[in-house]
Amino acid sequence: MMIQLLLLLLAPQQQIEQHFQRQQGQIEQIQQQLQQQQLQLGRLLQMLQSSVCSAEIRWVNGSEQKIVPSNNAAVVRLNLFSTISKPTDVCLPAEIRVTASYLDASDNLVCSGAKRLVCVNAEGLAEVTSEELARAASVRVRATVLSAGSTVSTSDIELRLQR
Repeated sequence: MMIQLLLLLLAPQQQIEQHFQRQQGQIEQIQQQLQQQQLQLGRLLQMLQSSVCSAEIRWVNGSEQKIVPSNNAAVVRLNLFSTISKPTDVCLPAEIRVTASYLDASDNLVCSGAKRLVCVNAEGLAEVTSEELARAASVRVRATVLSAGSTVSTSDIELRLQR
């Protein structure tokens, strides 16, 4: 009778130990899977960081606004600084575009231009006359850099025309 009683007491304890060992094995397996996923995530982050481009462009001239003479012979020097990140096979080549928007005293568009900054009317059909251009009170010059990796950065400067 004593042996039977002892067996009855030991049986649940053995079951509990077996259950505990199974759970411990499952926990170890989950920890291994978690470590593998963390390694994969680290590799993915490295790949993303090495393939993401960044671009920056800015005017070196200082302020975002300059006062310049309004005559046709005036030369305004504007200096740009631009950077594109690595990797070069993903981020380069890059393109810089410069556009100018001529505005009247009420900030209404008179005309705009790109490349040689020729002032073309709002419809983009023809170059404006000198009379129309004389209405301009300021010029907003925008420089944009576009990397091969489709990263864009833009910087503006306003030129106030002094009459």
